[in-house]
Amino acid sequence: LGKMAVTGQVKHLGRAMTGWVENIVLSAIGVSLFALLLVAADALSAGLVNATFADDGKAYERILAVMMPNGISNPILMLGVVQVLLIVGFIQLVMVFLRRGTPAAPWCRR
Repeated sequence: LGKMAVTGQVKHLGRAMTGWVENIVLSAIGVSLFALLLVAADALSAGLVNATFADDGKAYERILAVMMPNGISNPILMLGVVQVLLIVGFIQLVMVFLRRGTPAAPWCRR
């Protein structure tokens, strides 16, 4: 718009408006795709949890067996497992932060 004010040509206003519209469209597509991926991840997680823990009585034992592996006696291997768990935990932390920060698209609302 500064170029339009200096030169007096209206074509620069058209370029600026085209850029704004392009930015709005790309932002809306990006937010909508992210919201759609969040809904798909929620459905996948719910299905996985329901399929894995159909019996609530054994859920605690399964979670404990997965989180506290007894068969690992090598400290380097245990460090690798801890590192993988930290990376996965960080990714989940980022996903929760983004989930709270982005509004869902109207067709993705529950």
